[in-house]
Amino acid sequence: MRTRTDLYLGNWNSKELNNAPPTSMAFSEVNDIDIYKAWDIGPYSPAHAPSLFSSFRLHAVLTNLTNVVIMKFTAAIALLATSAAAVRLQYDPTYDNRDGSLGTTACSDGPNGLITKGFSTFGSLPNFPRIGAVDAITGWNSPQCGSCWQVTWNGKSINILGMDVAGNGFNVAQAAMDELTDGQAVALGNIDVQATQVDASVCGL
Repeated sequence: MRTRTDLYLGNWNSKELNNAPPTSMAFSEVNDIDIYKAWDIGPYSPAHAPSLFSSFRLHAVLTNLTNVVIMKFTAAIALLATSAAAVRLQYDPTYDNRDGSLGTTACSDGPNGLITKGFSTFGSLPNFPRIGAVDAITGWNSPQCGSCWQVTWNGKSINILGMDVAGNGFNVAQAAMDELTDGQAVALGNIDVQATQVDASVCGL
């Protein structure tokens, strides 16, 4: 005699079902994101079986949807944390000197230094005068030497090449701040900008 397990899996009729001994049955829902098993459903009628399968399928779908939403939300938060940030920008006329020596900066020599890359003066840098000190550069031979930053103020953006250490925000050439503020560097003194790191190639490196 076939058991209820056999009957639930197909080729059954009501007479056979009534006479079949209740046995433990396990099923695998292999078409969804995971394998779900149910045991001891033998005593249930065939009418209950579809709803049981549907319940497990619904559970699989909802679990998958929840995980996807959580992962996407986490990724979005991480992206926001590493993208545009509000920082202070001010000017330092030191960096306007075309003949200024890179040997006086944190990005002089060393494996990450700009002299090592073949530059010697401020004016030799490909992005001059859009250069300056960046707080991401924390000391000599910083991995952030030569990093490129898009800074935006009042809807206008320029790219700053990081070549020296800054305690906070950006200290850039006056010419760079004048370009960003339409000639208002001296009048404004400092401004709050949105800063986003971009590929160094954007600044010519």
